[in-house]
Amino acid sequence: MFTQPLQLLRQVRRVLRTVSAPRSTSYFQAFSTSGPGSGDSIDLTAGEKHLIDKIRKEFPDATHVEVSDVSGGCGAMYQVFIESPQFKGKRTIQQHRMVNEALAKEIENMHGIQLNTKAPDTDK
Repeated sequence: MFTQPLQLLRQVRRVLRTVSAPRSTSYFQAFSTSGPGSGDSIDLTAGEKHLIDKIRKEFPDATHVEVSDVSGGCGAMYQVFIESPQFKGKRTIQQHRMVNEALAKEIENMHGIQLNTKAPDTDK
């Protein structure tokens, strides 16, 4: 079937990419600046709490923030979503650079970070 070990390795990697572990909702945090304490009922890891606090400080007018430890709780990989008026008129790469600069110290200790950013819809 596979004539070379490299082909086998590639096939295994493809299969592993398609298999994903179920995400625990306890690792998910969202907050809205419209109300105090929203989202506080969900248990968070220490790393998630730290990132949320840092994002709140760097993007005080953010309308939505989600942080999820997608490394299984060890803090090596995070998925981050930020919606902030500070991103208005900026391209995605500029938005990501803003977040990377704000979280530079934290990112040094991570294996990776998945960013999703956007400016709030003002057409509504």
